[in-house]
Amino acid sequence: MLDFRQVAAQLQNFTLEVSELRPKRLTALEEALRRMESAAAEWQRLDQRLQSSRTSWLLPTLLDVPHKSFALSTTPSVYTAVAVDGSQILPERHDILPCYLLNIGSAIIRYRPNPHVELRSCPSLSLFEGNEEMQTDELEAFLGAEQGAILPRRFAVYRFLNEIEQLATLAEQETEPPFLMADGSLILWPIESEAPHFRENALHRFMEALERMQARRAPIVGYISAPQSREVVNMLRVARCPHPKTDCDRFCPKRLRTAPQYEEPACAGVEVLTDADLFAARLRPGERSALFGSRSKVLQFYGKQQRIYFFYLHTGAEIARIELPAWVAEEEALLERVHALCYDQARKGSGYPVALAEAHEQAIVRAPEREVFFRLLEAQLVAKHVPVESSRKAMSKRMRRI
Repeated sequence: MLDFRQVAAQLQNFTLEVSELRPKRLTALEEALRRMESAAAEWQRLDQRLQSSRTSWLLPTLLDVPHKSFALSTTPSVYTAVAVDGSQILPERHDILPCYLLNIGSAIIRYRPNPHVELRSCPSLSLFEGNEEMQTDELEAFLGAEQGAILPRRFAVYRFLNEIEQLATLAEQETEPPFLMADGSLILWPIESEAPHFRENALHRFMEALERMQARRAPIVGYISAPQSREVVNMLRVARCPHPKTDCDRFCPKRLRTAPQYEEPACAGVEVLTDADLFAARLRPGERSALFGSRSKVLQFYGKQQRIYFFYLHTGAEIARIELPAWVAEEEALLERVHALCYDQARKGSGYPVALAEAHEQAIVRAPEREVFFRLLEAQLVAKHVPVESSRKAMSKRMRRI
């Protein structure tokens, strides 16, 4: 149980520290805006430097003048928005059975003179052990060192793949190409360090789903609210680098040391900012930034048409990061449509896309529902005379003693 008297005392010091950071952030923002203007003149040369840079930070590929902004085109009044989201119930080792429940929520909103909405929840219950639908290598990928122990990071990838495949299926069922929205990134960051068989299986499923969307001419975006990415800010650090080549370990080794050996690198001054901070100062509501290419290592495994681009959008309530595959980004009409519909969805949802919000409500599994699920499971097992083994800790959580 949380002791709020202790928390309140700590909050006073915490909020004081936060308030003292504000002037530093404002100074950093002014510096970042100056660097952005300076970078515009020779952005192609800067892009070449970015490609040869050796840093510990992720950098973007420049596709246009980086400080450019783009106004909204005409927003279609007739279109269909389709969004999916997912949630799950995973067992702890104290629970009665090593099974999982995956719940995919979807929202289909058809904007017409007579609008129509379809909201769905699709739960799927499976055992980890002995599931004939799961290939052997995939089963091993999701089991940890202990039998039945689940690796949450890998299950998150598994859930995302199911969401994207569901999105592709819904796109194929519509009479006209819909606008597709996924919650979060389209870059499969978690698989970079995974075992080859897991990575190859995940990539195959993901690429196949994206290709189905492309064949349907249904543009997809990964919508990231409150993004914490810093690729563009990192670009501004490289733009300020005074060395013949940006190589942090070679030219600035003392940046990692503590005082008194620490030396601040020449590129410092903007690192406290996120890309969202930067574009909040540059974009007006409805405007988007220039396109950038992601240079995440995992994209080397993506098909050329599916490599991920991104831009930032001022929704009127926040700066959102919009990720999209190359085949959408490289066609001007599709890019303009995505820009307009992302903004329209956010406007209709009071700052967050209404289709994604509705899909989330269909998908979410709350704590009381998890408890009900395991009680129902236990009751069914007892009814079928299956021995039920639940740890004392699990039983203890279900009752108050004092």
